Amino acid sequence: MRKGRSLDLRMMASVGPKLCAGCGACEEACPEVFKLVDRLARVGVDEVPPGAEASCLTAMETAAP
Repeated sequence: MRKGRSLDLRMMASVGPKLCAGCGACEEACPEVFKLVDRLARVGVDEVPPGAEASCLTAMETAAP
């Protein structure tokens, strides 16, 4: 990487509709990103907000089968 240039990394989230059990664990862990709609998790933002990366990863780990 050249001096003076920065790498712009952004975290994005998604929900596998066939994997969602509708338990709400992801919304509880990271309400800035996940919402339950009709008992299925949905991502409510285009990019994970800068302060929510850790809680988004927690949501993924908590909700993963």
